[in-house]
Amino acid sequence: MKMFIILIEQTKLYAQLVKMKPMFLILMSVIFASSSAQDSLKASSAGFTVKIAKVFISSQPEGAEVFIADEEIGTTPVEFDYPSGRHLISLSYKGYPDIEETIVVKAPETRKKYTFEDIRATLILNTFKKARVYINNDIEKNYENIKLNPGEYRIIIEMDSVKTLEKTVSLAEKELKTLMMYPDFPTGTVQVNTLPDSCLTELWEEGVDKYTAVGSKTFSSLPAGKYRLKVSKKGHKSHTEDIMIEKDKAEKRKIKLKRGPDIGGEYVLVDGGAFLMGGDGCSDEKPIHRVNVNSFYMSRYETTQAEWNFVMGNNPSEFTNDSLPVENVTWFDAVKFCNRLSEIDGLQKCYSGTDSDISCNFKANGYRLPTEAEWEYAAAGGKRDIKSIFSGSNNIKEVAVFEGNSRDSTNSVGSLKPNELGIYDMTGNVSEWCWDWYDVYPAEGKSRSNPSGPNKGFLRVIRGGSWYNYDKCSRICCRNLYNPNDTYFYLGFRVARSK
Repeated sequence: MKMFIILIEQTKLYAQLVKMKPMFLILMSVIFASSSAQDSLKASSAGFTVKIAKVFISSQPEGAEVFIADEEIGTTPVEFDYPSGRHLISLSYKGYPDIEETIVVKAPETRKKYTFEDIRATLILNTFKKARVYINNDIEKNYENIKLNPGEYRIIIEMDSVKTLEKTVSLAEKELKTLMMYPDFPTGTVQVNTLPDSCLTELWEEGVDKYTAVGSKTFSSLPAGKYRLKVSKKGHKSHTEDIMIEKDKAEKRKIKLKRGPDIGGEYVLVDGGAFLMGGDGCSDEKPIHRVNVNSFYMSRYETTQAEWNFVMGNNPSEFTNDSLPVENVTWFDAVKFCNRLSEIDGLQKCYSGTDSDISCNFKANGYRLPTEAEWEYAAAGGKRDIKSIFSGSNNIKEVAVFEGNSRDSTNSVGSLKPNELGIYDMTGNVSEWCWDWYDVYPAEGKSRSNPSGPNKGFLRVIRGGSWYNYDKCSRICCRNLYNPNDTYFYLGFRVARSK
């Protein structure tokens, strides 16, 4: 074996083997070690030793590709075995210059951290938020603060119905450059005055990033179109409305927020109409029949713990956070909440009576629970009558917090996509109390107008699946029924108002 080592040295084969795959060299060391019952190769006649070292390579930022002698090792941070000696190492990370040097590997272990120098330029591009931005023909969504390698770039700004803007720029190492590129698009202004003055003001178009400000603000040079305005402040009820911005015109708003919870409290007008109620799933969803409902308002979100605590002065929920839906409330608790909230807002209470003799005045302008028919009508998109399986989609993961994505807990209201009316969580997060006593649907599919259930009963209707349920229970048409005195950590409610 010693003769073999000497031969390697004399013919300079060792220098070539070092450039081969690490696993091959490790295998060779094991073969040599077996002849001497040691972990290293020793050649007294040649006077040198080859040892295998544990090597640790890290980098900032992490995720760099590591190569030794043109052989890919892995991505940082990476740990591997490699023969002792001097080796050429290179690291590569997108957007940064490559690092290349000779590393000295020593047994028993060698550790080395590399830091990439950021020589990228910064491009600040000012344009309309709804504009489409292309850099060297690749669309760029986050274009307000772009990191780019030094070089030449072609910038294109597109908007519908206006002339496209183009510009070529050269960027040097670590350069900061600002460009103003606004297409010739009709614009208008929105002036918002708020009380309190420290409110958060947000203005946005559907699918476009928000314009934001703290307190009163004039938003100028906004592309014409439909916008949504939201003013909010912790400890106050938020205000939301739609604004149409027209060319060369200014919209002015004075908004004074009322004291109240800062989450939820938004209502969607559901225009009345006719729809087919029921489904082909469970037996109590049949027969499918025609139902007419009047226009009404439905809460955009399930009642949150912040709202509940503000109105009722306690929090019965199993999972606690202001932004989570309230749960562990009885049907009677929900009715009390509606009446107290009506009193706070100076509205006429809808409910009167006690225990099983509670009645609802649907002509009152205060808050109440939705009827089962109103709930299904709103969940199905109202007059749009979309007929998706779940409220807003046929893909439950897009719109509902259910057993498959909940992580064994309720989630913040509005954390997934809304339905077609802009209402969130109708088929997930928590199941929801409705007004009605439970009853079977009318035989032979007889049509109904504004049904509100029987006058007497034993069990109240709940609708919508929850974080605790499988997808089958989250279908729009699925019905359930509970004792009005029951509480569960997956059962809450949302409120409605008559128009």
